[in-house]
Amino acid sequence: MIAMTGSTPRRLAAAVTAAALLAPARAGRADPPAPTGQRSEEVAAQATAHLSRGIELFTSKEYELAITEFEAGYALDPRPDFLFALAQAERLSGDCASAVLYYRDFLATSPGEKQTEAAQANLERCERVLSTSRARSAAEAEKPAEPARSPSPADTARGAEERRPTAPAAAVAAPAPAAAGPWYTDVLGDALLAGGVAAAAAGGYFWMRSSDSRQAAVFAERYSDYVRHMDDARTERAIAIGAAATGGALAAAAVVRYLTRGGDEERGVALEPASGGVLITVRGAF
Repeated sequence: MIAMTGSTPRRLAAAVTAAALLAPARAGRADPPAPTGQRSEEVAAQATAHLSRGIELFTSKEYELAITEFEAGYALDPRPDFLFALAQAERLSGDCASAVLYYRDFLATSPGEKQTEAAQANLERCERVLSTSRARSAAEAEKPAEPARSPSPADTARGAEERRPTAPAAAVAAPAPAAAGPWYTDVLGDALLAGGVAAAAAGGYFWMRSSDSRQAAVFAERYSDYVRHMDDARTERAIAIGAAATGGALAAAAVVRYLTRGGDEERGVALEPASGGVLITVRGAF
């Protein structure tokens, strides 16, 4: 049997109460939060991953998916390169109105000289597209509808005259031209046509190369890489235009050769004005 003084039960009760209050606090205490610097690095890494994925989609011409990735990255880390990437993707997807806003936000960050030139040029291009669209819409809205016109007696008489059957024209026998082989047996014409096709194919190849170089310039991380890619794009585009022009000239020479072989006077090419361009008519046997 243990003897207790009068104050001992009160001390024991106070000790038990303190232990009961402190025990849950110790048991439920969470680990200390991660340092602020570590969280910032993780967020920046996630934003960079979105940027890389967006660039891959942009290069594959999947512009809507690329825009989604760029927006997610910008929400995590609002860097200026996200603004430029968003502007480019919006412009190429056909949404110049959104692209203009992103270009202006990017220019407000005071980027480098080369990036400023690229953004300003594309901004002006989109603004011209928007102004042209607005002017066309306004002109179409203001254009009055033409009222229906009832046919006049002269029109009615002219229509009846046109519908009246006419006697067929007498056939005039023409001397048969000298026999000539099929058009594809002409060696010179075949050589010209093959050269034209080869030159056109080369032009198409260099045109695609120039597009790839321009896209590489858009997402270049250094100014030296941007300048190099843009120079490559200009050179490749000039080669493509020259090759396409050469191919067109050779193909046209092949057509002329095919039409004029054998001395057939009935062969030829006629150019007639038509709505929206020129109608090319080729006549003769091939």
